[in-house]
Amino acid sequence: MSIRDGYSDAMLYGRQPECARIDEILRRARDGVAGTVLVRGEAGIGKSALLDYAAKQGSGMLVLRVSGVESETHLAFAGLHALLRPVFDAIDRLPPPQAMALRGALGLSDEVGRSHFLIAGGVVGLLSALADDQPVLCLIDDAQWLDAESVDTLVFAGRRFESDSVAMMVAVRADVDAALPVSLRTLPQLVLEPLDETAVDEFMESGLELVLDHRLRDAVIAAAGGNPLALVELSGENVLRGIGADSQRLPLSARLERAFLRRVELLPDGAQRLLLLAASDDSGQIGLLLSAGEALGASVDDLAAAERAGLVRVDESVLDFFHPLVRSAVYQSATFAERQRAHLCLADAAGAAPDRRTWHRAAAAVYPDADVADELEDLARAAERRAALETAAASFDRAASLTADPARRADRLLCAAELSWEYGRAEQACRYIESAEGIGLAPVMQARADHLKGRIVTTTGVVLDGYELLVTSAAQIAETDPLRAAAMLVEATRAASYCGAVDRVLDAGRRAAGLRVDGGLPPAACFVAGVAALLGGRPQEAAPLLRSALEAVEQQDDPSLFVWAGTASAYLGDFAGARSYGIRAVARAREVGAMSTLTQALELLSIGELPVAPRMAEADAVEGLRLARETGQVPSMAVHLSTITMVAAIRGDESRASDCAKQVMALAAEHGLAFPEARAEAALAVLDLGLGRPQQALERLDELHQSARHAGVSLGAAPDLVESAVRAGVPDRAAACLAILEAWVETSGSLWAQALLARSRAMLTDGAEADRLFTEALELENRHGTPLTKARTQLLYGEFLRRERRRAEARPFLRSAWEAFESFGAAPWAGRAQAELRATGESVRRRDSASIDELTPQERQIARLVATGASSKEVAGRLFLSPRTVDYHLRKIFSKTGITSRNQLRDLQLDS
Repeated sequence: MSIRDGYSDAMLYGRQPECARIDEILRRARDGVAGTVLVRGEAGIGKSALLDYAAKQGSGMLVLRVSGVESETHLAFAGLHALLRPVFDAIDRLPPPQAMALRGALGLSDEVGRSHFLIAGGVVGLLSALADDQPVLCLIDDAQWLDAESVDTLVFAGRRFESDSVAMMVAVRADVDAALPVSLRTLPQLVLEPLDETAVDEFMESGLELVLDHRLRDAVIAAAGGNPLALVELSGENVLRGIGADSQRLPLSARLERAFLRRVELLPDGAQRLLLLAASDDSGQIGLLLSAGEALGASVDDLAAAERAGLVRVDESVLDFFHPLVRSAVYQSATFAERQRAHLCLADAAGAAPDRRTWHRAAAAVYPDADVADELEDLARAAERRAALETAAASFDRAASLTADPARRADRLLCAAELSWEYGRAEQACRYIESAEGIGLAPVMQARADHLKGRIVTTTGVVLDGYELLVTSAAQIAETDPLRAAAMLVEATRAASYCGAVDRVLDAGRRAAGLRVDGGLPPAACFVAGVAALLGGRPQEAAPLLRSALEAVEQQDDPSLFVWAGTASAYLGDFAGARSYGIRAVARAREVGAMSTLTQALELLSIGELPVAPRMAEADAVEGLRLARETGQVPSMAVHLSTITMVAAIRGDESRASDCAKQVMALAAEHGLAFPEARAEAALAVLDLGLGRPQQALERLDELHQSARHAGVSLGAAPDLVESAVRAGVPDRAAACLAILEAWVETSGSLWAQALLARSRAMLTDGAEADRLFTEALELENRHGTPLTKARTQLLYGEFLRRERRRAEARPFLRSAWEAFESFGAAPWAGRAQAELRATGESVRRRDSASIDELTPQERQIARLVATGASSKEVAGRLFLSPRTVDYHLRKIFSKTGITSRNQLRDLQLDS
């Protein structure tokens, strides 16, 4: 056999363990268990051969395959388009929003939905639907050269398949770690090491039908270093001599390129020019290459010569290089003038493909070139509308490099920075900003740069550093651009809140109060000024400002505005309203695929749900944590972890609470996040209190109060401090905290807080006065409280009545508290209520809620959505899962709860 014909089979020598792992992935996929693997190794190590092996073993599977090409990294969704081309017709099976977004991304429709996550959700749904017909195998080769949008979309999909008959193999070069997308690094890996001595000997004796003398054989083995492709290519006649002795000092990939280049140089000039055209273009379309080749004197006969040399192959009018190193060798060895001419010929031949034509013109352009720069900006705007933000950023960057006017160049660089940040590429965004600032920015442009830098720092760095940058820059543009200044102050206020820096919130409020648009405060400024007024002890001033901000939000459908409207409601003491805005924000963010905002919306919702439905708070926080990690939002990660800590504390799960709290503390220490840190500490105190360790709870809460890490969290935890002090036998230690709680109630006017104050005062007194205060607290709880706080008040009142020997009166309160704690899965608190009931002479048996407790947060979330009547496809679309995965979890839900139909889900206590 020839070297080329035997290439794939020969490359598998010594790869039995790797082949076995692929066989297992395929077997599991056929059995309905999805699997994704990242195949990593140096050039020529056998990655493509393993993908070939998978394709051969995938009998009965729908095999979809694509290979990345270095020159196509700037063409948005080009890789995804090539992979899914055979199954475009199946897009009709998707829900309309996802179908529209996916068609727009793939250039199949003029309609676009600007959401990368809707596109990714569409891919999940599409592959899952195809897997209903037959198992699906996706093979992605040279992923390091795939466009970023395609890579991130496929990785997103790969992580969300569970019970789907989908297998995905992604191959990347091991020498491109710096350029490797972060998303790829999260996949399970299969690393290909060089062949060992035994495999090399077997390869040389059986894998190649070549006769080499002993000396040349040893030289080939030494130079190849266990690399199969090197063994093949360096075994060619006189190759080692032809590439020169000095090449031994070069990296193996460079030596292989030289070997390939020597074969190229033996071809006629026309064939070499045709190869350069092919190396300069990613499409591989023979018609395009031959059309461009006419201007260079290349013909179809030259193509035949390259085929006979084993350097390229043509399949269905598409040219493909024997190996990516052939492409890079041809392109890199050409002079700039030769490459420029090739790109210009390709641009002329591209015709009705504006993306390719523009990028070829850009590759040939020399600074400055206003026409090409304008074309690139148009390309960027179009890519942005298709949610191809990485490509749009690259287009703006290249346009900037061809722009002579400094202001225009800086504007384009800042556009690139903003898009990179929106896509989650913080480091790249900072590089673009630095380049723009190096040009010199006018005040308005500098404010724009500072706004973005502030957002980046508050999300990925030390949060208060971001605050300082935002407020300083806002002050500089307060008169010239008050709307941007107000937006910056909103983000500064959020940053200060994460840090527990009340003084900085007050400072932002003073700045916001001075902003004017058409003689009035912008809504964003009303929000900031209102929050500051409330924290500054001016509730009468705060209420109208915050309500004005809420009125403005009612006329919008922006989920990010719902988030701060919910925050405003919470500051007004309207926790039901805050939860309502959280529900709206989450629903709208899901609808438009705004993942960064969804993460923050889930913060608001999970915190609002915590005292109402702890299990659902946990489900939302778990989803929020996952999304925060995917979008790089560190503060949000910490907040979600602190919510999960609190739920675990309520349920008495000490191991999980401690583990999550440690993660919160680590993030807080690195980024200055006092809010989630204080919440985690307060949660551990609740754990101690529930487990009968009041002294430990008191020490935690006392330290939290004394350190003033976060005033809001300290206030919220004040009733727990009072209870801990009383139960520890040192009620005097609660006096200072009680005074602060009293001041808060007086300034905020919150009836919910007033109920907690009445309960706390009741614990610090006795007799008729305690009875009166407990009664007052419960009356307020019934109208304005939450189920969890009400249950705790009922427990405390029942304990008081039992101590007063009023056992019959105590029982209804203790029974109600016990039922609530049981429904929440709050085992320690339920146990305490049960013990008190027994002490009154009433025996109770624990409810059988174990089946509900066994549901995972994701199962609970799915069950709640299905209980509303949503179909599996609709639930999958909202949670960015596949319908089959939803059905898989439903089967587990049915098994754990003992129900047999979707309708019965409505009877479960899913909202507890």
